Amino acid sequence: MKRYGATVISYEEALSTILAAVHPLSGETVPIAQASGRVLTQDVSAALDAPRADVSAMDGYAVRIGDAAGEGSLTTVGEAAAGAPFAGHLNAGEAVRIFTGAHLPAGADCVVMQEYAERDGDKVRFREGFGPARHIRTKAGDFSAGDVLLEKGQRLHPRAMVSLAGADIARVEVARRPRIALIATGDELAEPGSDAAACAATAAADGAAVTVRIGPAPLRPHAKAYTCEAFSFGGPGKALIPR
Repeated sequence: MKRYGATVISYEEALSTILAAVHPLSGETVPIAQASGRVLTQDVSAALDAPRADVSAMDGYAVRIGDAAGEGSLTTVGEAAAGAPFAGHLNAGEAVRIFTGAHLPAGADCVVMQEYAERDGDKVRFREGFGPARHIRTKAGDFSAGDVLLEKGQRLHPRAMVSLAGADIARVEVARRPRIALIATGDELAEPGSDAAACAATAAADGAAVTVRIGPAPLRPHAKAYTCEAFSFGGPGKALIPR
């Protein structure tokens, strides 16, 4: 097609030309603190079980369910917190004060919420209605060591980042950020808030590193001297042209 003395190609042809010159970028290993928004280049598997042991899902008392359902009171023999588990074994007629996230004491099979407890010294009894939920997060209930949590090609959004941290993953293999140059096609300078600035922000949001901004058009022949892998001509929505 001819327009204004120049040959104009279709959008599909332009896109095909651009994609033909695009090649996958190499990967790099980064700390998860720097991985948000990046794209995985390999699957990520859990390094451990989550939870690592049976833990309490509520603040309350760890007990044997048969004891809690009885009419008598139980003797409180210790306390379990998330960072300080109860070291002993829970026997019949005993209870352990427990907090959310704490390991369930050996011998216990139920956590009664504290709202149902009536404490008097080291004695505790429970009002009716505390069941049937046992308020225990079982070991590996979320995932097991070796489970694939995130697949190659996935962009690391906030929920994915939480999964990485919960699986004790400190570093991940992600695609290197593409380096691009933004080239203004007019003679005017681009100020913050202009199309060029918006284009740079869009490129950065898509994971690119804007290494240089060039303009006006007469400077375009010098673009090859810069370290970049693609050029962008114009404002938001304009094509990125591979080198």
